[in-house]
Amino acid sequence: MHTSQSMRGKKLFIDAAIICFLIMAWFKLCMGIESSLEVDTAADETLYLYSGITQTTPADYGPLYGLWYWLLWWTTPDRIDLYYLNWRMTTLLPVLAFYLICRLNRVTPLVSAVAAWLLLISSINVSTWPRVSHLALFIVLLSLSAISLLRSRSRSSLAIATGLLAASYVRPELFLSYVAGLGVVLIDLIRDYRQKQLLPWLTMIITGFVQLALLIWQGVPMTGERSFVAFSQHFATSWITWNNSQLDPWNDFPYIMQTAFGDDVDTVWEAFLANPMLILRHMVQNVIRLYGIATLLPVGVVHYSATADRIDKLFLWVVLFTALGVFLMTLHLIRRSISELLFRKEHNRLRVWIIICTLLVFISIISIYPRPHYLLLLILPLLFFVIVVYTANQPLTPPRLPELVLTVSLMFLLTPMPWWSTNNQWQTPALRFLNTLNSVQQAQLTVLVPLDIAGLYIPTFKKIIAYHENGNEFMDLLDEADIVIIGSVSSSETIRRFTSYPQQYGFEPILEPYIPSLFIRSEHRQLFSTK
Repeated sequence: MHTSQSMRGKKLFIDAAIICFLIMAWFKLCMGIESSLEVDTAADETLYLYSGITQTTPADYGPLYGLWYWLLWWTTPDRIDLYYLNWRMTTLLPVLAFYLICRLNRVTPLVSAVAAWLLLISSINVSTWPRVSHLALFIVLLSLSAISLLRSRSRSSLAIATGLLAASYVRPELFLSYVAGLGVVLIDLIRDYRQKQLLPWLTMIITGFVQLALLIWQGVPMTGERSFVAFSQHFATSWITWNNSQLDPWNDFPYIMQTAFGDDVDTVWEAFLANPMLILRHMVQNVIRLYGIATLLPVGVVHYSATADRIDKLFLWVVLFTALGVFLMTLHLIRRSISELLFRKEHNRLRVWIIICTLLVFISIISIYPRPHYLLLLILPLLFFVIVVYTANQPLTPPRLPELVLTVSLMFLLTPMPWWSTNNQWQTPALRFLNTLNSVQQAQLTVLVPLDIAGLYIPTFKKIIAYHENGNEFMDLLDEADIVIIGSVSSSETIRRFTSYPQQYGFEPILEPYIPSLFIRSEHRQLFSTK
């Protein structure tokens, strides 16, 4: 008895030590982000941030992610600091969840630590934007831990299904996994009923009430227009590639969809019925694009050029196939087949839930587009399952102290610091832009700003006017503005002419040219104190 308690205490100590190491490596990785990691003021992340702190997120736009931002906002009211805090937290949380779920599934401490550390420094964790899928992955991994924590099949199934429903309010495509998971819940309840192992009625009522309350409060995540808009915009990228078109997929997608599928197409299913071969061609195109899956591996955290990016990916594929060769050789040497590993009876439940969590996500990915933040929800659960089955039946004796210290020390030393700068350049262009903007006497001025960044990081001005960067209303709104912000290189000839010759319209540029660009009326120029 004493020996058993001593061994358990030693295991807990090792797990706590490894978690502390992962947090230390995370601190090292994050050093310098406030001064070197760019603030992308026109990305989806900023829309999540703004809708979160204002609590205006619809059901199909990740309301739980908005709630997450709202909770962080109470501790960090400054929106720029909030942006970086969210990056820090979403970089760490999936790593801790990945380590814990590996340990709960009897993966050795050192293997779990190495796997979690590789996830920590990987490009798909560090460089992937927006960060919404990181929170969804964290919820999914915690939900899957119920298989090990809850011995009752029905109880664990209910917990996982509830977790998938919560995750679907972060990534809507996971709602399909939740619906499929309800089938597993029903099967487990029937099986327990036949074996006279019923769950307490109170447990089922509370769980059902929580799920029903979520659905009534927020609505069904996949019923809004977001999924169809995302599909339309990404289909437009394929259509433009096929037709060598100069159209903009993000703004011209309604015209492209009408050209490809005709009028009155409002859902993906209607588009499929209108032209199934075109949809299948788009899906094949997305399968080809899965080449970018190599961004998972921890090489090339920051890509500096398109050429370097291609070289990195080529190198990563070489590493990937080398690792696969080593894996197959190991199986041959120990006389264990892949099917024997993947279809072990002891992993049946885990395998079923991994399939539910990833198969429908994969279908969504090839239907829309294999962007890295979509792939995060596909790759990591599959990788976790491979680690579990590959290390099955390994001795679980704790590592010796020298082995543990040497391993974590090497990993800490190898943890990169991609944003640490020694050139005294302590602000990115966007940060200089935002700090300069904060120096304005805000109450006196009206700002004209692109629709996609209106009100996100911008201070409270007398009035904020939003415009479409590809619209025709820019000149009509210009007369009222004291400050003009140009968010990107616009396809509008009017806006390009304004940015080239602002003095003709009574404006002067602030700071050196970069995106976003900032212009102020000449009579207000003295209000700026550039930093």
